[in-house]
Amino acid sequence: MSGFVFHIGSFVTDVRSVPLENLDVKPAFSPSFVQRGFDRFWGIGKTGPMFVSFFESIRYVGHYLPLAFLRIFLGVFYLDDALIKYRGDFVSQPRLAANISQWLPYSEAPEWYKRVLEFVVIPHWQVFAYGITGLEFVIAISFLIGYMVRPCALLAMLLALGFLLASGPHMVDLNKTLIAVNLTMAWIGAGRCLGFDYFFYKRNRGIWW
Repeated sequence: MSGFVFHIGSFVTDVRSVPLENLDVKPAFSPSFVQRGFDRFWGIGKTGPMFVSFFESIRYVGHYLPLAFLRIFLGVFYLDDALIKYRGDFVSQPRLAANISQWLPYSEAPEWYKRVLEFVVIPHWQVFAYGITGLEFVIAISFLIGYMVRPCALLAMLLALGFLLASGPHMVDLNKTLIAVNLTMAWIGAGRCLGFDYFFYKRNRGIWW
């Protein structure tokens, strides 16, 4: 034990005997470390937080701003439509089955699609009613905050295509317009401006953003 204490004391003595200017000691919080933390918090460079990237996108992809306004408008449209369905009788009464049954004989959809509507969708109308309403909620949130806009725009396009093939002629123009607009937003990546997709796009450029 005494030997152990002796060595410890020798070590302390040896360290204390070294001049301070010869010690290679780095401060725990160097200016560069503090600066990097500051930059990360306020979103300077490529390591900024998501909420800063939301507004930073205007500076770098500001030419997408009109498309961003269109995306937000569609987000409000889908949110309003989903709320109407949820608060109304769309999910509690067989309105979906009634609409499909009314317009199915006049539909120009392929025969296999008509059979799916007749033997799958109509008997299980409530499952699809909840599915459509939930999907519209997801699309609305995605468009409003600009997150995962590309895949959600593709889902919105497929939803409009399904309505186009199963609805009456009074919905044809609206659904065709929704198909074209959602395809454009998915193609360009409308979530990169005024959206959180820009945060991921500038780090990992892929098909999702």
